[in-house]
Amino acid sequence: MQINRLSIPVLACLVTLAGCGKSTQEKVIEKTIEEHTGSPASVQMSEGGIDIKTGQGEVKVASGNTVEIPAGFPKDIYVYAGAKVQTSMVMPGGRMLTLETADPVAKVTEAYQKEMTAAGWKQEMAMDSGDSRMLSYSKDKQHAQVTINADSDSATTTISVMAGSEE
Repeated sequence: MQINRLSIPVLACLVTLAGCGKSTQEKVIEKTIEEHTGSPASVQMSEGGIDIKTGQGEVKVASGNTVEIPAGFPKDIYVYAGAKVQTSMVMPGGRMLTLETADPVAKVTEAYQKEMTAAGWKQEMAMDSGDSRMLSYSKDKQHAQVTINADSDSATTTISVMAGSEE
């Protein structure tokens, strides 16, 4: 299944709908995916997330209070200490985590820069736009992107970590 950065917000919205868990919603999501990908989809919603299967692959999204780091998430990619996993996504060629912490953006950014380079990752890009940071890393045929955003409404910091490979 082709997943690009613009698809992530769409999937996040679909996960929000997943809490409702009605077969009508599953059908609506299947139709939406088919219209956007050109491939029929099978959607299974549960209280803890959503599983999407197409001829191109499978995407599993977990959300809620008991989300864990998904199997296969690269062990050498830093997961911010003390952060709570909010969402995990497993898709062809990659994994994604959304984490939440009370720590400020600058502290989280500093930790990622230190820990990722210590694990052998090469920082390819760093972008600072006030309350948001984006860091991009590579290692062998792997890549990782870390986005760190302040949420002033809840006084928390959200961390999104996307991991993938060229293989």
